Amino acid sequence: MNPLSFQPRACCYLGILTVGEYRYKGYQISADLDAPRGAVDNATLCDWLGLASKAWHSDVDHGVGFVIVHFAADGDYLLLSRWTDANMIRHRVFALLPTQGPLALADSSIIACVWELKLMMAERDAWLDSVLLVEDSVPVTARMTAYLEQIYTGATL
Repeated sequence: MNPLSFQPRACCYLGILTVGEYRYKGYQISADLDAPRGAVDNATLCDWLGLASKAWHSDVDHGVGFVIVHFAADGDYLLLSRWTDANMIRHRVFALLPTQGPLALADSSIIACVWELKLMMAERDAWLDSVLLVEDSVPVTARMTAYLEQIYTGATL
């Protein structure tokens, strides 16, 4: 179990990841501020996303979302989130195992930790600013592009 104390964590943006018809903003969080792990290479991350999103389609998905790789104190995790309908997120959480890649958590009720929630809130704000609060005349494709261009830039969470 984790200690009941908060310590900042390193955060970096990994770029836009394209997997099939979906585009994701990629982020990495590291529990170790003194020696954060190097960024996961995008090819490996796209492979993980392909495995994690197999048979996970909805006709009302917008084709965009965000991904968080978290090298936490108690293990490594992959969080996959997609925007769906007008204002909802579909979300999956996986443990990252070195030899197997992503494996769905045994406890499917876990959504995110406090550091991941900070990023999720930034993504919520980006969705509002880029998609929901713009003029109706702005095409959906332009809104999705604007969303993907608005990133969290903090070095720590």
